[in-house]
Amino acid sequence: MSRAGKNSFKRNDYYTYYRCIKPLHDSYNMDKNKYFSILNDIFDGLFDVIVAEGSIDLPYRLGSLFLRRIETKPKMVDGKMVYVAPVDWEKTKNL
Repeated sequence: MSRAGKNSFKRNDYYTYYRCIKPLHDSYNMDKNKYFSILNDIFDGLFDVIVAEGSIDLPYRLGSLFLRRIETKPKMVDGKMVYVAPVDWEKTKNL
């Protein structure tokens, strides 16, 4: 699998890699929909653990996964609105 010049992987890339490395035995054949279903279940489980516990420590010193919420509010600086988060139209109208 050649990925020269790319720095991210998507679900299709994982499936292509799986098809390249799987054993030849027929019991390991899996269609794309079933593979994606399993992958989604794993990601949903990871998300549930992160929400419940706050973080997940990854093995082999890969670091940790956590969610961090940053509250940002629009403000006026020198007569211009400064806002770096997605626009909340209700708060913007009230400025």
